[in-house]
Amino acid sequence: MLKKHYDFILCDLNMPVMDGFECASKIISHYSSQELFNHKEKEDCPLLIACSAMINAQVEKKASESGFDMCIQSPLTMDIIKQNILPALQQRSEKFKQSKPKKVGYLENSEDIDLS
Repeated sequence: MLKKHYDFILCDLNMPVMDGFECASKIISHYSSQELFNHKEKEDCPLLIACSAMINAQVEKKASESGFDMCIQSPLTMDIIKQNILPALQQRSEKFKQSKPKKVGYLENSEDIDLS
């Protein structure tokens, strides 16, 4: 699972081995089970961004129900990043600064992600 802290994760919904919905579920389960993180406020869990070439209302609803923070149609452009992802990261950063400091742990010298 995640061994480092990430600000956001772009997750393709149509990956061949594990779809993005299952991947998001595993990431959220990981963060909610960690004593180092307070997932109730979802500040320490990375911003989860669903990406797909085929976005519609049904996909957006399923992505939201799966725990994604936003759903973006690919291919991504700098304009999409500037208009959608950066403001969401800035908003999360401001919210985090206003909350109480939390203990955050980082694991060194290990694989970044193991979803097995």
